[in-house]
Amino acid sequence: MQRKINHLRKYLLGRLQIQEEQEDKLIESSQLRENHLKEIVTHHFFVVKGLLNSLHIKEKPDLFMERFKASISLTGKSGESFFANMVPFVNDCYFGVIDWLKESYPQLNNSDVELICLSFFKYLPKELCTLYGLKNRGAIYTRISRVTKKLKLEKNVSIGSFLQKKIDELKAKK
Repeated sequence: MQRKINHLRKYLLGRLQIQEEQEDKLIESSQLRENHLKEIVTHHFFVVKGLLNSLHIKEKPDLFMERFKASISLTGKSGESFFANMVPFVNDCYFGVIDWLKESYPQLNNSDVELICLSFFKYLPKELCTLYGLKNRGAIYTRISRVTKKLKLEKNVSIGSFLQKKIDELKAKK
């Protein structure tokens, strides 16, 4: 009888240790994610602060508009752009879907991935034109069409519905 109790005690202690290790890993992962999100938010506050500083320079009123356009542009310097952390942010929020896309579709370039990320926020074509510095809305539709072809999607399947299905699969695995 004592042997069975010792065996059961040993088993339960082992299970408890495994559970504690899993909890520690989950806490560590959660803390890393929280720190990453803090970095992104901090970056955004500094971008806005830079814009506000340029607004109050009296001798150069046009500087604000220049900095604003540079801040929202996807083609400028990444450190000065409001969207600098968009790709890792989307990847983190949506269960690693961007990592999966890059691995599954190596023909996607950085611009394609950015456009896909923007689709998560439901930007209108005219808004996308502003972000990309384009005057012709047709250019956005062409970019979307190219990404759709690279993803080998059927005509009746949107990038959004394709990604949502994959996100659901990735979420179920976690």
